[in-house]
Amino acid sequence: MPAKWPVILSFPAADVTPVISIRLAQPLLEPTPPAKVRHHQHQWYV
Repeated sequence: MPAKWPVILSFPAADVTPVISIRLAQPLLEPTPPAKVRHHQHQWYV
């Protein structure tokens, strides 16, 4: 994390904000739907 701070500061906040939001959204949203679907499937099968 500390090594990324200088890199983030070097880029404009306007360009970094969307990039960070997208990077955070992708890992959070991608595993979430399949996880929920799997849980629902398991519940249905059980």
